[in-house]
Amino acid sequence: MAESGYTQDVLQEFRSKFPAGWVDELDWSTPEKAEESLQSGVCSILVFRRSLFLNYAKLVLSGDHFINEVSGLDELSKLTEEDIPMLDDSARSKLQGKFSAMLNDIQESVKLVKYHCDTVNARYRLDGHKFSLNAISRFRGAGESPLGGLVDLLDMVCEACWMEYCFSNDDAYVRRILILKQQILFAGSQIRDYVSVVIEAVLEKLDFLLLKLSHFSVDKKIVYRYNFVPEIISIDPSIAFEDQNLVSLFLYFLDPSRIGPSKIDEWQSQFLKPDVCMWHLAFLMRYYAQKTRSLPLVDKVLELAEKHYLEYVQKRTGPERAQYPESYNVVNDYAGRSFRNYMYNSRFSILCSSDTYTYEQMKMDIDKIRSVQNETFIFNYHPYQKAVEYTFRYIESKLSEKKEVEYLELRSILAFLRKCYDDFKTNVKWCESYQPYLMQMRFRFCRKGSSDRDFPVFYPSSFCRPLNFQRLEDQIAEYRERISHLEYHIAHIEERNDLIRTHQKIVEIERNNMKVMGLFASVTTFFVGLLSIFIGNGGEVSIFDKMEYVIALALILVVFISLGYFVVSNIKEFWKRLVFSFALVAASVVLYCLLAN
Repeated sequence: MAESGYTQDVLQEFRSKFPAGWVDELDWSTPEKAEESLQSGVCSILVFRRSLFLNYAKLVLSGDHFINEVSGLDELSKLTEEDIPMLDDSARSKLQGKFSAMLNDIQESVKLVKYHCDTVNARYRLDGHKFSLNAISRFRGAGESPLGGLVDLLDMVCEACWMEYCFSNDDAYVRRILILKQQILFAGSQIRDYVSVVIEAVLEKLDFLLLKLSHFSVDKKIVYRYNFVPEIISIDPSIAFEDQNLVSLFLYFLDPSRIGPSKIDEWQSQFLKPDVCMWHLAFLMRYYAQKTRSLPLVDKVLELAEKHYLEYVQKRTGPERAQYPESYNVVNDYAGRSFRNYMYNSRFSILCSSDTYTYEQMKMDIDKIRSVQNETFIFNYHPYQKAVEYTFRYIESKLSEKKEVEYLELRSILAFLRKCYDDFKTNVKWCESYQPYLMQMRFRFCRKGSSDRDFPVFYPSSFCRPLNFQRLEDQIAEYRERISHLEYHIAHIEERNDLIRTHQKIVEIERNNMKVMGLFASVTTFFVGLLSIFIGNGGEVSIFDKMEYVIALALILVVFISLGYFVVSNIKEFWKRLVFSFALVAASVVLYCLLAN
């Protein structure tokens, strides 16, 4: 990669303005000349410090360190290690003292910017390094040198950009952004107008974060007071969809049903184009997952995303990476991996909410997601949360059935549940440590230009929602209690099975008793009816008519017995039910024929 223009300009300007021995080369021959030299030297220092601040602030705000080298920081640091003591009260010594103070401030500025670049780049590299402490030393407290105001403001710029990489809707985080915003406003008011372009860009970043956070606050707004003046931050819900408006992109991504059919159709028509936009696919996946819940369409988007991901992986190791740094860089590397994760996670969420989705299918899909996470080194907790909730429902549905459940089968499902729970807990800790953007857009999309400034501003990801780790910790505790509850029930499953078997035996005895009683009642009724027919009728009724009455009575009793059997019989007794069905139908037909005659 080439050297960043921002660090290169600062390095070249320092070398041209302050070569070795530059103070001695000024004219100190007379008091008048010495005063002129002092003023000239001070002016050069002031001009340089402004240039350093503007270039380094633009480097941080634009994200140029993602696509270019910043070795100029180390080179400048080596050039400014010299310590020049002020020997006396002469004009030359005064200038040397101011130059020495500037060197100290340059050292501190370089450390601040280098620290920011290293820590932010590490978010995308995910190289696994964990430090007990990752800090830099400070030369002085705020405002102890003429350059101190700009160094402190540069520190605030770095902190504001870093806040995007620990995005959370915890109260402490929201308060820190609000305080930082007021500090930057105050610092900017104390410095001249040449820093206003940087101040405005930083405030836009912080305002965007606060607007996103307001959507997840009480009543969808943040209410605070500063210097006794109440302020309200909220998103206008009537905002129209605009490709270049980050707030509208965020709002419409949260609620994709707001997107019009014409826009969806336009994005779908780009499926076959080689340069399809990643964020279009992200919106389509969100739309399908949240609104249409169409698995074929989701699979189509996933297939297309996999195709573009593999193409990118093949090209990023070739000459294209050096030729096109805005297309092949650490941000885009991470974006491709996170986008692949997002696609699989979205599909899995749809499947877990389907009534036709089976436990075995879920196990295979979560194994695939585990494989994708191991390949991409992005360990999202969300799919394991879905798997835990699905398995909870599956076990509880089995326990709610009024039939025996195999102990070993339940232990196997419980072991799978515990594995998913452990993965969920581990991945929450991973996200808390790295706080990654779980769906990162590509570098070019994240850069927003403006006609009011000569540099673009980098926004890591406009789509992502803030993480609430306290809520996740509460979820972990709730799952732990539910698993303990299920473990207790499964440990006593044989007692439950004994109760079910006893209940089934009682039901079977009652059923058999009903059958015997029904048969006894039918036989008794038949004989009573038979006596009534032969004894109660006079000679006017022929023997053939009496036989017809007997047959009719018998058929009525057959129908009665068959119906009674169906009421008390077990549905699994197929052949018995078939025989009695035939008897019921046959008796009904013959009885109908007799009555019809």
